[in-house]
Amino acid sequence: MSFKHLILALLVSSSLFLQGCISFNSLADAREGKGSGQVKEYSANRDQVWQQALTIIEESDLNLVNADVTQGLILAQQPIAPLSLTAGQNVAIYVSESHGRTRVEVISRKALGDIEFVSKDWEDYILERLDQRFI
Repeated sequence: MSFKHLILALLVSSSLFLQGCISFNSLADAREGKGSGQVKEYSANRDQVWQQALTIIEESDLNLVNADVTQGLILAQQPIAPLSLTAGQNVAIYVSESHGRTRVEVISRKALGDIEFVSKDWEDYILERLDQRFI
């Protein structure tokens, strides 16, 4: 085996090894994470909180993927951007009524789960923006 072939074989095996170490998360992972995110309740009605959550998504670096008002579920993504070291995020926001208040749960999963990039904490970001509007 020539030196070039040896180097090539090492590069291929290294990349396969690293690929096995990286976990990938999808929007489904964020959506199915219900019960594991950050939760806050607001005294505003559900429709007001829903509209403000959508506005926060529109004003952020997230892309709105789906907004199902009947399920009370908003799905959004931040794309992977290697040049800015953003790992990408998948975000699910659940908005529901709870004892005369509106309950919001935000679940955020990095698209590249095991790689530590500079990523915004979307759970904190979204809830802090809602706090500014309703507290």
